[in-house]
Amino acid sequence: MKKKFTIAQLWETYKKGVLPADALETQINECKLAFYGGAQVMLVTFTEVAEIVSEDEGCQLLNDLHQEMNQFVACLSIPTSDRVQ
Repeated sequence: MKKKFTIAQLWETYKKGVLPADALETQINECKLAFYGGAQVMLVTFTEVAEIVSEDEGCQLLNDLHQEMNQFVACLSIPTSDRVQ
């Protein structure tokens, strides 16, 4: 593993790049809940996929998910330098 990071670090990067500096605490908390919910869904998905598909199929799934995420992020107004890669 090249980098070690936490979901909390990813959240802080996301929050900095997406939420306005004057966001209300309720907006921050709801966004954080959604962010962590998304992280949980991905962890569960990866765990389940690892148990039911071959390594090649798993790699293809990861590539497909990565491509889908890149397409989504490309539609947002987050500067490239602030995106979580």
